[in-house]
Amino acid sequence: SSDNVIAPEYIEQQSTLNVRPPMEEMADPMEENSWFWKPPIDGHRYILGADPSRGTSADNTAIEIIDMDGRDENGMPIIEQVGEFVGKKLGDEIGSLIYQYATLYNNAFVVVDCTGGSGDAAILNLINLGYKNLYYEDSNQKTYTLQNRSYENMKYMDKLPGFHFQGNRYPVLSNFAGMVRNNEFKIRSNRVINELDTWIFKGEAKRMDHQDGAHDDTICALAMALFVMRFTVNKTDETIRRDKAILGAYLVGNGQTINRKKSEGSVMSSMPLPFYTPKTNLRKEIRGNFMWFK
Repeated sequence: SSDNVIAPEYIEQQSTLNVRPPMEEMADPMEENSWFWKPPIDGHRYILGADPSRGTSADNTAIEIIDMDGRDENGMPIIEQVGEFVGKKLGDEIGSLIYQYATLYNNAFVVVDCTGGSGDAAILNLINLGYKNLYYEDSNQKTYTLQNRSYENMKYMDKLPGFHFQGNRYPVLSNFAGMVRNNEFKIRSNRVINELDTWIFKGEAKRMDHQDGAHDDTICALAMALFVMRFTVNKTDETIRRDKAILGAYLVGNGQTINRKKSEGSVMSSMPLPFYTPKTNLRKEIRGNFMWFK
């Protein structure tokens, strides 16, 4: 246990507080290895992480669905696992299953590990099926996590969507481990708990990896989705909120005019302004949504 990435007490905490049996009424009759804990909820944002099998006999494909807008029994906001597939699938089959589950969960944001050929095949099948809500590698994120390579000249639309897990391995897994320890993410699946029990610091390099003969497929799929959620989705949402606030402030003063005197005379300049002007008494002139600013 001294080599476990996540100490046994935190694994026990997740197992005791958060693990649930899957819903029988949501069982997929075509896929007995698919488990679901909550149905999709209108208005909730979902992210799906997929770690496709590389085709070895011991390797599984893992698909994990996370509710970013979850609520617990008391109505408090949580981030929780709501769906999972673990089984033997490759290429096109993976893409079809991802399409089915992602569409069910409000067209979830899909993140696929494209390190191996199976991931690329899954992504191509998703594109052929017309699925749009796919993750493209974030060049800023890559620059942050891979300091030894330059991505300045990458063209967004020149690439296939997908996530290069091996290039981001340490920060992705570290973020996941921290969220599990702090109970920021609610694990519902016993299969994930079993993998955590055999997830260790391995070798002299202390690489986070599974024990020989064990697996970490669900861990990788969850870690990848949670990493993108925190460092891409949440940043994008925050940027949108900030831009809306700036635009709102800008439009409050739209159409105001100011007098400007020049040596040749006085001219009137008509230009959209923020909610105040240099010649305005700020406390008297604020209106509407910005009354709090007083």
